Amino acid sequence: MNTCPTKEKCVTFKQMYGTAEKFCSKIWDESFYVPSGKNADKCMSFSFDDTKPNPNKVAHDFYVKNLD
Repeated sequence: MNTCPTKEKCVTFKQMYGTAEKFCSKIWDESFYVPSGKNADKCMSFSFDDTKPNPNKVAHDFYVKNLD
C-alpha cells in the first residue's frame, strides 16, 4: 500500500500532475510524451485494441527508417 511520508501532505495524481498527458511525460523524466496531430501514429502506445494491427509497428518502422 502506498502511503504518504510522515508529516507530508498527500495529494492526488490530478493535483500533482494536472493531466494524464503531463503525468506520462513527467513520470519517466520526459522519456515519453503524448503525441498529437500528424505525429500521433509515430509514438509507442501502452494500450491499444489487440483485435487490430499493433500501432507500435508503425512507430517502430518509422524510426528504423529515420535513425540518421
